[in-house]
Amino acid sequence: METESYTCAGCGYLLHTGEHSPKCPHVIGVHQEQTEIDPNTESIHLRELKKEQESERLNTQVALEVISRFEMACRQIDGFKDMDRNERAKHFSQALKKLWPENDGRSIAPEFQLGALNPSYAHIFLSIRPFTKNADMGPSSLKLGKIIVRIGIQQLLENGPGSLDTDLERIGLYIFHELEHILQKGGDELSGGEDKKQLFEYLSIPGEMRAYAKGFAFRYTRRFPGKKFQKAYNDTLLLPGKVDEAYYRLMTEGNKQEQEVSVAMYELTSWYVDLINELNKK
Repeated sequence: METESYTCAGCGYLLHTGEHSPKCPHVIGVHQEQTEIDPNTESIHLRELKKEQESERLNTQVALEVISRFEMACRQIDGFKDMDRNERAKHFSQALKKLWPENDGRSIAPEFQLGALNPSYAHIFLSIRPFTKNADMGPSSLKLGKIIVRIGIQQLLENGPGSLDTDLERIGLYIFHELEHILQKGGDELSGGEDKKQLFEYLSIPGEMRAYAKGFAFRYTRRFPGKKFQKAYNDTLLLPGKVDEAYYRLMTEGNKQEQEVSVAMYELTSWYVDLINELNKK
């Protein structure tokens, strides 16, 4: 996959090369920020995360394998980029079933067993939803103890040929986010009409912080493979009006509680970037 190029605002050099002009202010400033976190000052959120690092490692391995199968399903279909929506849905479902035979056989919203990837996840099923862009998780109404993670792939089926990598990245972010909620529950989903205070209260929930940080870390590792987390690189990925901008930009200028959440998000994201980079090497 080709890496998208982003330029440094300070000198115009390509960020993914890791190079900057000698006079670039980022060389003197944020690009030389300390990369190691002082264990005496790290947030309670990072300390709690480290206590569960084995569960996190397993969860991340499963998420990476799910994403890998999604990507392989798309890329092994001849002419996938040029197909219309219905053709894409049909061929994607067929390709994924070949790569993932442990499924329920349904053509509409098929369910794939995560237990096929690791026995610890035998009660978790992934449901592919072709008619929505959203993702969520909940218990099955038919079987006690069964959890269904629903992933919407509408954008993958409807967008133009040039957006395949971006669509797969977005779906991967959803997968990481929802699978993290298996380890730590989040809050009730916001409907979009809440005010700023309610939004920050929601984003301050520990389970949401972890899930968003993990998804953002996945996006970071795709754009800057193998690189440690750096604020300057991450800033190039922030989308106006989106949750990531709230965490990494708006909260840094907010009240004390919001600033603490933002600092913790940088710590969590950095930790997840290291973990994903490590697992990607294997």
